[in-house]
Amino acid sequence: MRLDLEPGQAHAVAALYHEYLEGKIRVCTPAVSIEGETYSEAAGAVIADDRTTYFLRGRLAEDEGRDPVDALADAELHLALQTRRFAEEVSDAEASHPSLCLRAVHHQA
Repeated sequence: MRLDLEPGQAHAVAALYHEYLEGKIRVCTPAVSIEGETYSEAAGAVIADDRTTYFLRGRLAEDEGRDPVDALADAELHLALQTRRFAEEVSDAEASHPSLCLRAVHHQA
């Protein structure tokens, strides 16, 4: 796995990753603030945001017609599986390239 970071971000990302492994944080926060919003308002804002992935837009649209308990159960299992996948990927990257796992990459404009 490779993360392209702006100069000076590697330390902050590494700290977040270790807090994630320690259970202090669970997932990254969405690009759109959904605090204080109803489900419909929040889902609409997430779908309308240009930074939202095609996958998430589709998942929200598909889940709209599903039983919310079933949708939540599937989402929680998906989260657990992706959490495990992420941890394994990062662990493998750190084991094989501990000094290269998180590095700054200069982007040219």
